[in-house]
Amino acid sequence: MGLIVGFNIAACNCRQAEAGIDTNQAGSLTMTISDTKLMGSSQTTEVFFNLSDNTKEALLENFKLQTSVLKEKGGTGSKIKYNTYVDGKPAPKKDTFVDKKLIHFTKDEKLVPGDAPLKVGFKIKPGEGVTNLVVKFTLLDAANQPIGNSIKVTWKEEKQPIKLALERMSPEHIQGANKAIQLKISNLGTQQPEANQLKLKAIRTTGTSAVINGAILTTNTNEYEIALGKLIDNKSTIQGLNIIPNEDTKAEYTLQLLYKGELIGNEIKASWEKGIELTLSGIEHDKATQSIIYTVANTGSIVASNLKIQYSSKTAGIKLDGNTIGSTPRIKSLYNLNPGAILENQVLGKLDFNGNKSADFEFKITCEEGFTITQSHTFYDEDIDLYIDKLVYDQANGLIIYNVKNKGTRKTTNKVKLKYSNVSEDDNLDGQTALLENSLSATIDLGEIPGNNGETGDRKLAIDFKYADESSFKFELIYNDNIITHETKVKNFKAKPVQLSIVPLTPLRLMGSQQEIKCKIELGADSRPLDHIDTSKLSLSITNLSRNSAYLALTSGKESIDKLAGEDLGALGNEVTLHINSNGSRGAQFNFDIEYKGKSLTTNPLSISWEEATLEIIELNDFINNDIATFKLKNLNPLDSIDTESIHIELLSSNNAEFTLLDAGNTTIGKTPNLHQLVAHLNLLQPAKATEPISFQLANTNGEKEATITLIVKRGTNELARKDVLWKKEENLIKLNFEKLSFTNEEVIGITLLNAGPTLDANTTRIQLTNDKNIQFKLNGSIENRIDTTLKEFIDEDNFIKGETTKISLQIAHVGNEYSATFTLKILDNNNEIIGGNELTWTNFQKLIDTEEDLDRIETIIVEIRTIQEHIETLEKGKQLNLKIWEENAEKIIDKQLELRNTLENRFENIGSIDNPSRDTQTEKLRNIQESNKDIEEYILNSLNYASANVEYFAQKIKDIKEGSKTNGLMGVVSLNADRTSIKAWAMTLLKLEDKFGVSTNTETITQKAIKAYESIKEVMDTPIKVNRESNETNTNISQIELDKIFASPKIETPRRMQKFFHKKNNSNENPKARRKLGI
Repeated sequence: MGLIVGFNIAACNCRQAEAGIDTNQAGSLTMTISDTKLMGSSQTTEVFFNLSDNTKEALLENFKLQTSVLKEKGGTGSKIKYNTYVDGKPAPKKDTFVDKKLIHFTKDEKLVPGDAPLKVGFKIKPGEGVTNLVVKFTLLDAANQPIGNSIKVTWKEEKQPIKLALERMSPEHIQGANKAIQLKISNLGTQQPEANQLKLKAIRTTGTSAVINGAILTTNTNEYEIALGKLIDNKSTIQGLNIIPNEDTKAEYTLQLLYKGELIGNEIKASWEKGIELTLSGIEHDKATQSIIYTVANTGSIVASNLKIQYSSKTAGIKLDGNTIGSTPRIKSLYNLNPGAILENQVLGKLDFNGNKSADFEFKITCEEGFTITQSHTFYDEDIDLYIDKLVYDQANGLIIYNVKNKGTRKTTNKVKLKYSNVSEDDNLDGQTALLENSLSATIDLGEIPGNNGETGDRKLAIDFKYADESSFKFELIYNDNIITHETKVKNFKAKPVQLSIVPLTPLRLMGSQQEIKCKIELGADSRPLDHIDTSKLSLSITNLSRNSAYLALTSGKESIDKLAGEDLGALGNEVTLHINSNGSRGAQFNFDIEYKGKSLTTNPLSISWEEATLEIIELNDFINNDIATFKLKNLNPLDSIDTESIHIELLSSNNAEFTLLDAGNTTIGKTPNLHQLVAHLNLLQPAKATEPISFQLANTNGEKEATITLIVKRGTNELARKDVLWKKEENLIKLNFEKLSFTNEEVIGITLLNAGPTLDANTTRIQLTNDKNIQFKLNGSIENRIDTTLKEFIDEDNFIKGETTKISLQIAHVGNEYSATFTLKILDNNNEIIGGNELTWTNFQKLIDTEEDLDRIETIIVEIRTIQEHIETLEKGKQLNLKIWEENAEKIIDKQLELRNTLENRFENIGSIDNPSRDTQTEKLRNIQESNKDIEEYILNSLNYASANVEYFAQKIKDIKEGSKTNGLMGVVSLNADRTSIKAWAMTLLKLEDKFGVSTNTETITQKAIKAYESIKEVMDTPIKVNRESNETNTNISQIELDKIFASPKIETPRRMQKFFHKKNNSNENPKARRKLGI
């Protein structure tokens, strides 16, 4: 029902509307960050979220925070630390990418006006070796769209000064045999000193020849430098120094650390002095005077106080100066002896052998300072003076060479003997097994030795150390079955050293996937024989000088080892294979040291370094839709190539969108392919070179419109490079600009197409143009009645670039008998989705001119209807309106509207919509007629509503009377009867008017409400209402006399709640603009 001809244009651009998102919605948030520039140990920042409108609350569930490590320099593995709330309690988290709703960062559910801002703390933890990094924070709304700009937080390493401390752990003053200085070097700062840059400076302030072992003399006299090991942050190391006195009896040093040639930290002092040191020498029996003489010297640095010599004899009957000397010591005071002083050729007394051929004496020098020297000596009555002139060790040939001489004047009368025995200490068990001439102990008969320096000549003893590194033997000279005590010698012999070397079988510099170290241990040319090496006590010690988490293992991925021995080491000369496990580290330097019996054999350990491959993602740009994105990987190492099969690439999405890598033929490949699979024929990525472009693209949006893709390059578990790129789903959109949306006769319309979306494939983008009358038209000169072709036909290019425009023209081919036609223009993408379009109206004005008389008649009908409406309003205002008058006038309006409708349907059914008003008078009149017709229809529907409302009103009144038991008495009966009569009349009038106007969905809804109200009181009504929709009949038993009385009533009772139907401003009489349209 209603006017068929419409004049409104429906623009075909639904997808653009769907894409519009109002980011300035009520209850939104803003984000600020307290500190965006961090340095050194300052790694914490706070993110604040405020209401953008302090009059509206915001649900935290509707907002999301995305945080990601955007850029790292010097290393990788940086993390973002924060707290999330689980069951109302904070739980620490550590990620490289955060994508969480704000409700996860707090116990609250929303921010309301007056609340303090939501504050969330984040700590940025730089990865190993990272010197600079950038973290991006983005606030998103419920549609996953950014709110405002992202905020970047930067951190950089703070170059703090090196802070070292030097502490002496040994006493400041040491003396005698204690020549060791022990120092503690502590790193009190966070910066680690560079390797080989830390030294100890020692200035000798006392002494002229004393040196510190390992110290190197500088260009300045008395100044030395000692190289120190590597220090770790906040750690200490102990450094031992040994003083070599040389000719000095006193030495004093000032010590201070030296870093990069500059003195650093505090200085300390350390000194050594010789202390008490006495010598007893020159003990002999002067045959001329029969006296025993000796010499005592103070070679120390302090006075020997109350010096004494004690002596005794084990030989019975021996006398000295006539006094028998027994085993009880006798003492002779020598008083004090200054440093450097010598008591030379001191006479102890005359010796009387008293019939003995020899005399065994023991001498002892003592002083108050506690220094003691003890010596034994054997004197002979005859002029025989035997001594061991030579006792040397030929290490190269494993021989002990000795020679015994007689410097007396007489030949020995009995055989001289030499006894040897292994006297190695209990702490040298291997040494106790060493043999001389295959014996632990033996006595050798040397025969007689002539006087006057007669000798045995050089004689040899073969020594067999077995597995011993050294062994001690005692040699005793025996004459007349008595040991010549002062010639007893204990000698310590050292075996030929174990000389082993580590021979690397792989390069000393390894990189990336080169994580296998091979080496072997070889015997040196000058080493002791292999059968004298106890291989069970041989080991290969491994040290990670980098002191990071990298380690070596026998098998890849197994437990760390720091020493190889026994079966793991195998036999000398066998190949040893070890695997580097980076364990997250980006490099390591391993030292290999051969140890034998717990001691290092290598002066310069073998050093093998491994460095993780260093790559950079370059030439990566944001992309949209199904575009193929590309990037390159560059090898940043200037020296070494990278094995491409060891490098894997991952794509991580910030949400449900999925992406996939493509091989060289743009075919989808696995989730974490290696670089060799992605770049054809590339086995090694050369130093300082980049790959060919590597491709990836969208696999599935899964409903997402935007995503951040993180590209991660790994070798094993080690992350080598990372970079973010933004993908967006941009709607394909062609904007159409029409010169006019309506055209007439043979008028030409220009249409401009603007690509307001991403670049389109013109071969798969289509243009459709149709019209509802199948009229032939010209589109860019081609005559068709329907067009469905590709965009390429119009632009002659394969791609329609974003921002480009093209123009087409439309014209009717032949003007026929049609009044009008509606043209529909659609632009469709490769998914057959409309990405642009609109409707145009063509009008045959030659036909419209013939309708002028009809237009005038239509305007006359509209004026007549308005006159009736004004008459009803006048009566209502004067309170002269009754039901009969209202019904009669309502019927007149319906009759006129039906006449208007019929005229329009018969004469103008082919007139299309015109959006942009033509200046043509007829077009303007048609538009005004349409609007007036709508107003009239609405007035009629409101009139029906008014009648229905009265039925409902009187139904409720009757209910109230019944429920209130007011039917008793004359007044109650009168009131009930009057209301029953009124509701019958209103119901009959409503159904009569609906029948005249025509049943429709709108009218049926109105009448159903009235019937429902009427039926709710049917038990008190004596006349039912029967509606037959098929026959359009309505039956009641109300008498005409009864209705005449109602209609003739001077006043219709009108409930106040119903008066809106009379006074609704729905007519052009009360609307000056509408009146002008009708020409009234």
